[in-house]
Amino acid sequence: MSIHFDKLTAAHVADWARGTLEDGLEGWTMAGDDVPLQYRMQPQADDTWIFEPTPYPPDGWERPTQRFAIQIAVTEVQN
Repeated sequence: MSIHFDKLTAAHVADWARGTLEDGLEGWTMAGDDVPLQYRMQPQADDTWIFEPTPYPPDGWERPTQRFAIQIAVTEVQN
């Protein structure tokens, strides 16, 4: 399905950015350079996300489960 609109708006860009980001968050990640531990992000009913690290990270430091809200601000810049 494609969305047609006459003019790109800040709301369209924000919706796209949020959807793109959320598509990559849910589920487990693998440890990498940007995130040095494995974690799971789960969406909650109040539009926040739970960040749950693996219980036994490779470096031995335990990390707390945290809750985050994703906020995206988009401003059109006039030329």
